[in-house]
Amino acid sequence: MHRRPVGSGGFYGGMGYGNGTQQQHRRKDDRGVSVTYGRGDGSQHCSGIQSLLVKGDHLFTASRDSTVKRWWVQDGHQPKFETSFEGHSDWVNDLVMVGDLLATGSNDKTVKLWNPQSPGGSMCISQRAHSDYVSALASAPEEGLLASAGLRAEIFVWDLKQSPEMRERLKLFPNDENKDKGSIYALNMNEQGGLLAAGSTDAVIRIFDMKQGKKIMKLKGHTDNVRCVVLNAEGTRMLTGSSDHTVKLWDLGHQRCIQTLHCHTDSVWSLLVGESFNTVLSGGRDKSIYRTNLTYRTSELLFVEDKPIQKMASNANGSALWVATGSSSVNKWSVPAKLPTESTLWNAADGGRAVPGRPFLLHATSRRGSEVAKSLEPLQSTPVISIKGLPPIVHQVVLNNRWKVLAKDEEGVVTIWDITSGRVLEDLGKVDFKEAEIKCFEPVSHQRWFSCDNRLGMLTITLNYPQCHHVEVYANDFGIMATEDRRLVFGDCMLRGLFGKWAMQKSLENEINIPEETFEGVDVWGKEWVDGSGRIVPSFRFWEMKKPSIWVSSETLQGDPWCMRVDQVSGKLRDVDDLPEWVGDCVLRLRTPIFKESKGSFHLQSEDPEEVPELIQTRLNAPRILQVRKVASYLKQKLQELEPPFPANIPAIDWDACEEDQEASQEEMDKDLPELELVCQNMAIPFSMSIGAVHDFIGNKAHELSIVYRIKGSKPAPLPTITPRIT
Repeated sequence: MHRRPVGSGGFYGGMGYGNGTQQQHRRKDDRGVSVTYGRGDGSQHCSGIQSLLVKGDHLFTASRDSTVKRWWVQDGHQPKFETSFEGHSDWVNDLVMVGDLLATGSNDKTVKLWNPQSPGGSMCISQRAHSDYVSALASAPEEGLLASAGLRAEIFVWDLKQSPEMRERLKLFPNDENKDKGSIYALNMNEQGGLLAAGSTDAVIRIFDMKQGKKIMKLKGHTDNVRCVVLNAEGTRMLTGSSDHTVKLWDLGHQRCIQTLHCHTDSVWSLLVGESFNTVLSGGRDKSIYRTNLTYRTSELLFVEDKPIQKMASNANGSALWVATGSSSVNKWSVPAKLPTESTLWNAADGGRAVPGRPFLLHATSRRGSEVAKSLEPLQSTPVISIKGLPPIVHQVVLNNRWKVLAKDEEGVVTIWDITSGRVLEDLGKVDFKEAEIKCFEPVSHQRWFSCDNRLGMLTITLNYPQCHHVEVYANDFGIMATEDRRLVFGDCMLRGLFGKWAMQKSLENEINIPEETFEGVDVWGKEWVDGSGRIVPSFRFWEMKKPSIWVSSETLQGDPWCMRVDQVSGKLRDVDDLPEWVGDCVLRLRTPIFKESKGSFHLQSEDPEEVPELIQTRLNAPRILQVRKVASYLKQKLQELEPPFPANIPAIDWDACEEDQEASQEEMDKDLPELELVCQNMAIPFSMSIGAVHDFIGNKAHELSIVYRIKGSKPAPLPTITPRIT
């Protein structure tokens, strides 16, 4: 019961194949590697839509699933998915056109420029200027000016005419890094690019002169976070929406608020203004979209969405409105052509109630307007068209075998994922999540070797050093045809599955000879299983998967994030330093860390030495993953080696052993020999359990594990009843 050292040999040495050099565990850089498992064929968003824009017959949608998608949305036709822009590794919060390019800003702290009409969504430039999330973008498309803002109130400006590759930038705000200015969620630039307005969490709107590169106004009036801001073309008027539930109209010449709208019952997150700046569409957390005539100060409740409204965009003539919400779907609404204008419509002096016969209409500037709004009926109840997305995954639990994840989506559908292949093993339907977790429980004991989250509406696991190298299993137990002592380290297998093809290519480029003995007659990539479509899916062979996509992401040595599909890694990942050093050690330099063996000590002793003799050595040390079936083999061998020998049968038992299996086991045994059973706490130990699992689930944790062997009586010991441990 000794342990094979975790060394490396040949290309797959870290899995225990070959006899290469070893490297002691040492400090590595703290960059992690994340793996995101795509869903569907890539033509649908998997999480909420943060922003959108319409350009001609095309709609661009930016999502929390880290992608931007382009749709053909010509009037009179059904929307058609065209391509996906992939490269961000976190939420895409905003997008704008600047010249002929599409600009995006993300929680990954980068601003990226794309060719909007490229067939495959090609990225042109990526810049990381921000020290935190990029939450908003603004541009003067014809002037080639682009501004980005985000957390820590940082504002950067790029002049793409002067510096097309974004090599030069101006940090517009803040000037003093030590003063807390909050964060900026609203940004807008007037058409000529002369003024930039920024709304922040400190309830202040700051106006910057772009030519001078400095702040020229600081407007106060809101009482909470300013979430949206729009300047008119001339830079003389401005509309703002806030978490204080109001929309304000400002006269920038006099630097004061001249009108306040009270139609919303919660935070206002999006504004869309007509060219004349007389009509404004507003939406937000109350899920309602109002159209307000600023001249007559009347508001119509046009539509109500199912989720808070993030952004709105209209077609060229303003007859249709595309709405982004917290949903992964996007709705198109038909906008009525004309807003009532006559003030004689009102029959209540204080505007305290809606107009009779017009239950969708209210007086926008009345302070009681938000109360009236609660009883209004929307002008329309159903969108014209809906581009459906996939319900995001909202909850997940890593099962205790440490390679399966139980996930639940927003609609309550529960699925079991295999992270070693990136596929759904089983769709359980709409079931109780806790009950499903109990059903999936297995009495196995492994450490956590990855973290898991659902921030993108998909499953994302993150590997960090050195935890990802901690868990190993016997190859046979994972379904691989190999010798008994072969082991697989989950983390090593994952890294080779992600970067193995890239490493092979790098080895060839650098003329590194891979020993022939590396390629043994063993599937080093792991087991294969058949999915619901009858396809054979091998574990860890991620680069062969086209749909659904699997993305891998990390950071360069300089801290710049990168993200790409696994099947693109060998072509796009150029610099070895773009990978964490510990990943390069594993997949390219053929080194894996050595850790102190995770062993467990236990006593293997006879219940009655007069019936069955004691072994010479009763206290043993063994790897925690060692299965009880191997303890039984060891016991049988050692009893045979005693003087005098004590030959015996030890019939295998397990959780799901059927009568046929037990009969087959009986036929293989010598019926003249005594039968022994292994027990712990007077319960029979299933042969598939590991030493670690027996200690954790059956033994007394406060004491050293004791496994007792004895003559099997007429009434065998019962199998243990193990209470599932769930989160």
